[in-house]
Amino acid sequence: MNNTFGVNIIPEKDLQRIQSLKKYNILDTDREAVFDLVVRLATQIFNVPISLVSFVANDEVLFKANIGLEQYKSVPRDSCPCSISILSQDVTIKNNCLVGTSPISFYAGAPIRCPDGTLIGAVCIMDNKPVNFSSKDQQILQDLAQLVMDHLEARLDAIESAFGHAEKKQRLLTEQRWKSMVMSSPMGMAVLQGRQLIIEIVNQPMLNFWGVNFEDVVELPIVDVLPASFSEELPALLRKIFDTARPLSFSEICINRRHGIGGKSIYADVTYDPLFDLENNVDAILVTVINITEVVEARKLLTAVNEEIEAKNKLFVKANDELADTQDTLKMIIGELATSEARFRGVFERAPLGMAMLTGPDKIIEFAND
Repeated sequence: MNNTFGVNIIPEKDLQRIQSLKKYNILDTDREAVFDLVVRLATQIFNVPISLVSFVANDEVLFKANIGLEQYKSVPRDSCPCSISILSQDVTIKNNCLVGTSPISFYAGAPIRCPDGTLIGAVCIMDNKPVNFSSKDQQILQDLAQLVMDHLEARLDAIESAFGHAEKKQRLLTEQRWKSMVMSSPMGMAVLQGRQLIIEIVNQPMLNFWGVNFEDVVELPIVDVLPASFSEELPALLRKIFDTARPLSFSEICINRRHGIGGKSIYADVTYDPLFDLENNVDAILVTVINITEVVEARKLLTAVNEEIEAKNKLFVKANDELADTQDTLKMIIGELATSEARFRGVFERAPLGMAMLTGPDKIIEFAND
């Protein structure tokens, strides 16, 4: 960056330095009483007309407190001696320079130093005449710069503390909403905390599924609650979720409840999903149970009805086959009868004797030969 100071005003790792500056969230804020106090003290202690609390950003130097140069809120970085104050841990003293377009005869700036040594700005004084600036004066100016830094650190701690409090409040609110969602869910749900699988939250549908009462299970390991019909390997499988972070599910399992409504067996789909902490480690398991007993029983009933219909269809097909066979036999008999009748008529008509066939009580002539 071109400048009038005769040195490179961009220090090494300037991007990291600017990131440190941004951490304090100071660039776009309003005036602060501590900064105003520092510049008032500086002008009084050193008896100078100009004092500043400045922060060196990417392209400009921002004045957060200002006595004597009120016409400036900021100036370009390449036209402010504060830019060279962040190049050294010591106080920078310069004569005959410019701040913006204003000529300055004397400049002294103590760097504002972060705890890690990063320099982000300066507390500086200026005068329009030469100043005899002793080592004691330099130490006082450094103390004022340290006062600014202490304020920034306290300010940052307060912000982080407030954020942490707000985050904690939000987390508690989220946990409350989560618990409310679990407790009001129509499906069975429970949260198992830690590898001990302690029952932390459980709703009524899950209690019905397990066939137990709330006071008998809360804050107990699930292994002390599971019905005997549950797999003995299940606790070990659940503990593996803490290592693999993979869900575990079972479809259409039959549970013989120890007690409950009639002690009746039920069918359910059961899922065990990992829950993660802020560091993305599994710290709990969400158990979800969907009671599908009615679906399974309806399917079994439908299967039985289908099997019965299929059996009746088989009987119907068999009867149809037998009827077809009977019809074929009947056709054959009719054919044979027709053949026999034709033969009989042939013999009857060719008989040498006069012959007639009379039917019924009225002796109706049915056949008669010539």
